[in-house]
Amino acid sequence: ETGLLRIPFGFGQAFRPTDFLNPPNPLNPDARPRGVLGTAYTLYPSDTTLFKLFAASGQDPTQTDGSGAMAGISGELHVPSSSVQVLYVLQAPRKGEQRPNHRMGLSYKWDGGVAITLDALYTLWGDSLATNRWYDRSWHPLLGLQAAGGLDASFGDFIVLLQYLYNGGGALEPKDSLAELYDPSRGDWQAVPPARRALRSDLPVGELNRRNYLFGSLLYKMDDYTRLTLSSTINLDDGSLVPAASIEHEPYQGFTLQITLRAFLDPDVWGMGSPGELGPLHTGKRLDCTAKVRIRF
Repeated sequence: ETGLLRIPFGFGQAFRPTDFLNPPNPLNPDARPRGVLGTAYTLYPSDTTLFKLFAASGQDPTQTDGSGAMAGISGELHVPSSSVQVLYVLQAPRKGEQRPNHRMGLSYKWDGGVAITLDALYTLWGDSLATNRWYDRSWHPLLGLQAAGGLDASFGDFIVLLQYLYNGGGALEPKDSLAELYDPSRGDWQAVPPARRALRSDLPVGELNRRNYLFGSLLYKMDDYTRLTLSSTINLDDGSLVPAASIEHEPYQGFTLQITLRAFLDPDVWGMGSPGELGPLHTGKRLDCTAKVRIRF
């Protein structure tokens, strides 16, 4: 395969660190995955194993200097009750870097009465190993680790999912203030409207910037055509969370209606602490409602 591709990795659901090319976002789980410009060649030595050789451009595929380009190999083994995947990726220096980066991943799934998943990615940042610095702080080994573990099980008409994420590469330590994500030259970030804030360019600011997260969901199958889901993403470091309720109905085959309502909460909302990463002040939202129609031909 060659072109604009989706090259997925890992068996996790809400959190999947090995899927580093396009990691899922539990705050927007239905988002369409973004492809990368690349090539992949898959070999099937047997019915239960496969190897994938791949290469992909960096974040900006229009650049011709090879900045951030990567190549790697993954292997999978599937047996009746479990699956395992290993991954290695070599990435060329990105803009502003001098040395290449190495990524090593492992994903495992066991499917018995309860399905258990483990998913971990370790990144050796070439410049950090050479300088003992990681952006604005000293390097330590946990900064290269992203790991998730979870379980899901079905009980009659109910499906339960619970997953934990350790985000070692987040821009903030658990005790750090959210102010460290923003450019201080713009003033107090809390007094600036979200659309006018400027994030710091010298930190790896992303969707999730702290260390410890938990995701849980409960799906109830009301009938063969209707499903109700209650879920929440929780930042364990600052107490902020995003509870959500979603109802999905399929009036006839190939046509699905879905409505999802989310709330953005943190200790500041209740007058019990500082603003949190998932709260309304940082995200710029108190509630959101999404209505979706899916049609299959």
